[in-house]
Amino acid sequence: MGIWNSIFGQKAPVTLSTYENKEANYSIQYPEGWKIETDEAGVLSITSDKFKGGIFISVREGLTFPDQHMEDLILQIEHLPAEWKPRILHGVEKGIRSWYISYTASDHNLTCMSIYKRKGDRLWFVSTETETGLWKNGWNDIIKKILTSFEIASA
Repeated sequence: MGIWNSIFGQKAPVTLSTYENKEANYSIQYPEGWKIETDEAGVLSITSDKFKGGIFISVREGLTFPDQHMEDLILQIEHLPAEWKPRILHGVEKGIRSWYISYTASDHNLTCMSIYKRKGDRLWFVSTETETGLWKNGWNDIIKKILTSFEIASA
């Protein structure tokens, strides 16, 4: 079966592990064997040595503006023009406001998917970047599974 996977560009099954951050009150699944690091600013990076991209999580506290301004903040963070505002999906999950956007960063040849979850004055930002070729060959399903696995613990 391995030769068929190579010929058709399919990936081998990916086993997911769970990362929990009790201090920041969240958990997320990620591909087993990927490297987990936190930088000085508190941004968590989960990356692979095999390709460009990864999963990036940050938490911000002290947000004082209303939810109506979240889309403008998302466009600013993602470096997207105002025309992209209608492409931002939003809703409520388990009482937590959520926003979602997906796009291709052509300057880096990466497909990006991001979710933002806000509870009170706290914002969780989860961004994924995947090489566009890998995205088209099955990683889109894995990335979607990773993003939907992100949970904020009730506290």
